[in-house]
Amino acid sequence: MERNRGREGAGRDIELVASDGYRLAATLYMPSRPNGVAVQVNPASSTPRRYYASFAGFLADRGFVVLTYDYRGVGGTGGQRTRDNPASLLAWGGLDQAAASAFLRTHFADRPLAVVGHSMGGQLLGLSRHAGDIRAALLICSGQGWWRAWPTRRGRLARLWVWRVVAPIAVPLFGYLPGWVRGRGANTPPGIARDTMRFSRSPHFFSDAAGQPLRPFNDKLRAPLRLVTFSDDRIVPPGAEIDLDSYYPNAIRRVDRLSPAQLGIVAIDHFGFFRKSMPLSIWGDAADWLASHARA
Repeated sequence: MERNRGREGAGRDIELVASDGYRLAATLYMPSRPNGVAVQVNPASSTPRRYYASFAGFLADRGFVVLTYDYRGVGGTGGQRTRDNPASLLAWGGLDQAAASAFLRTHFADRPLAVVGHSMGGQLLGLSRHAGDIRAALLICSGQGWWRAWPTRRGRLARLWVWRVVAPIAVPLFGYLPGWVRGRGANTPPGIARDTMRFSRSPHFFSDAAGQPLRPFNDKLRAPLRLVTFSDDRIVPPGAEIDLDSYYPNAIRRVDRLSPAQLGIVAIDHFGFFRKSMPLSIWGDAADWLASHARA
């Protein structure tokens, strides 16, 4: 089976400036044979942009201009210690994500904008003032944040344990949420952890002080939107997918629920889609979908 060999070292590191002046580390991948589409990759929570380098290089080889970036408090963005970083989920979506879109709309205005959102990166789309500029959105493993939405009792108890018991103790103790709390190595800024603790109690996840849904630009997204989930995902298991009707009511929605066996591989889980070990056909299908729907 042919595997991916994206040009992960071919990107050029740049700096984005959010509307509040915060500077974000980013990498721009330029195609040698442009296909006329620009793609921004919205990372999962506390996941550095370098994780998406192989996938971004592959898309560039297929003709896309590709921009990856680090949210504030993640990877190469922000010089502060994690415990001192002022990051919040609303800043990630409303400022950082918007800065990436603004860069592509400014420098590549002739190319339609497509977005690949991984996990939290798919939940954030409606927080950006550029949501209406998106011409195609591919969401990978994006889940529902409300703890009661988890389909199994074990999953609900696990989320309660992390966000109602462990996180409220760990964040004041360490000054941030250690990566081991969620079974991953990346530490999470305290504001992100506190937001997740609060939002996970609401059926709307992103919600205001009165508990009402916070959807500032969600209805502006009217593009084709494809959500892809995997049966062996332990972080967003089947049944815990993002509620597309609530988040993006005007998007042209499609949901693909796949298993590793269908794709001819052993495992995918929550992060496997972006590893270079994925079969070439899977990334190729994603590239074809983005190109055809963004240009349409």
